[in-house]
Amino acid sequence: MAFQKKCLDKMSQVSQDEGRTILYVSHNMNTIRTLCDRCIVMDHGKIIYNGDVEEAIGIYMNKNFDDKVTSFDLSGQRMDFLASTVNVKLWRSELLQDSPVYENADQIKFSLSWKLIEPLKNLHLRVELHSADDTPIGTALSGELKDGEAGTIVEQTFSLDISSLVSGRYKAVLLLYQKNEFGGVIDQDAVYPGLSFELLRNFTDENAVRWNQRSWGKIRMQDLDIESE
Repeated sequence: MAFQKKCLDKMSQVSQDEGRTILYVSHNMNTIRTLCDRCIVMDHGKIIYNGDVEEAIGIYMNKNFDDKVTSFDLSGQRMDFLASTVNVKLWRSELLQDSPVYENADQIKFSLSWKLIEPLKNLHLRVELHSADDTPIGTALSGELKDGEAGTIVEQTFSLDISSLVSGRYKAVLLLYQKNEFGGVIDQDAVYPGLSFELLRNFTDENAVRWNQRSWGKIRMQDLDIESE
């Protein structure tokens, strides 16, 4: 991460201080926002947009969201930061409704299966939620998962609380980890995205407003109480 930041800082410096044009190719929306003042979106080798950064990001995210996919094959994926030794492998995740689009929902139910290469104790699930532009939103942790014999595929069902999220498209890192007695963790397997969904939220209370996600974020906290004097 430090090397990546150093590279990004150098590109920004060359562009701003030396007046040179930098061609930056990326799927990371956060770095695109930081570095770029113009974007080109390509689809199957063809330019489909050339212009404003935010407009380009919106087009890209819409192109990469499938409103029919509820099941995800995780068996052939693994995030690069993990150790080379594989003790457990995420296998499959599935949203437990017919569509990945949720209207005014407070929770999402999904099933997750994993294959035990070796028997593991104290295995837990971490769900790291991101917005569609890869901005981290928050993290949910599970209790201890079911164990099993080596070679078996274990499956459990989970509920993810989304009651504080505003409308938007979201993706999640699904990560299996072990926890020791001191609270330390050993990450065993992770896939991103392991889930993706869209939330449509219609606030109908007296404080309903058009939400400015760029400035206000993706979480609507509890409304403030006005205390009587």
